[in-house]
Amino acid sequence: MRMFVALILLVGMLAGNVCAAEDSGYVFGVKPGTMINSAHMGYKFGSLVPSIGLDVLWISGEYNSTDLYQDATTKELTTIDMSGRALLMLPHFGAKLYFGGNTDVRPYVYGNLFFSFSSVKFDMTRVYEEWDGGDYSRDEYELDADEAVDLVKDILGFWGFTLAGGAEYFMGEHFSVGGEYGFRLLFDSVEYDTGSEESGVIEKMENDVSASLKSTYTAVSLNYHF
Repeated sequence: MRMFVALILLVGMLAGNVCAAEDSGYVFGVKPGTMINSAHMGYKFGSLVPSIGLDVLWISGEYNSTDLYQDATTKELTTIDMSGRALLMLPHFGAKLYFGGNTDVRPYVYGNLFFSFSSVKFDMTRVYEEWDGGDYSRDEYELDADEAVDLVKDILGFWGFTLAGGAEYFMGEHFSVGGEYGFRLLFDSVEYDTGSEESGVIEKMENDVSASLKSTYTAVSLNYHF
C-alpha cells in the first residue's frame, strides 16, 4: 500500500511539470457494469486528474437448519433460522495521467486504491420442540450473533488497488468515451479464536486466514469535463 501511495505522489510530481495551469476543471466519469470504481469525481490539473469515488453494495441472505430425532415414543425437532444483512461501502482514491496533448484521442494511465467498510446485522433464532407420549413442549429463544457479526465484518474488510491503461475519444470539448484495460489486486485477512473454558479446563484455537484475488478487467467509460 505504501508503494502504491508513493507511486501516485511520484506521478503527480512528474505531471506537475507538464500541466498547463489554464487547462483545469472538474471531471465526472462512470464505468457501466463495474462493481468497483463504477463512478468517480475528479479535478483536472493539466494532464493529471486526481479523483475520488464511493461504491455501495448491499448483501442479504437466509439460512435454515432442521434437526430431527425420533424413536418409538419420542420426537424432537430443532430448528435454527438465521438472516443477515450487510451494507458494504467502497471508497476509492486514484489518479489519471493523460499523454499526447489536446488531441481527439488521448491515451492515459490510471491507478487507484480502494478500501471496504461494512455494517452487518444478524438475526438468529432457535426453536426446540418435543413430543413425549401425549405431551408437547416448545422452547424458542434468540441466539447470540455477536461472534458471527465480527467474523463477517473481518471477511468483508478487504482492500486493494488498480493499475490500468486506456484511451479516451473526445467527441467535443466536454464529453468523451473511453476504453480501459487494467489489473486489479484485492487483499483480505481474517483472525478469529474458537474454544471454551469450563471447570478450569481451557480449549482454545487461534485462526489466521489470508487471501488475495488478482484479476484483469476491461471497461468502457463515459466522461464529462466541466
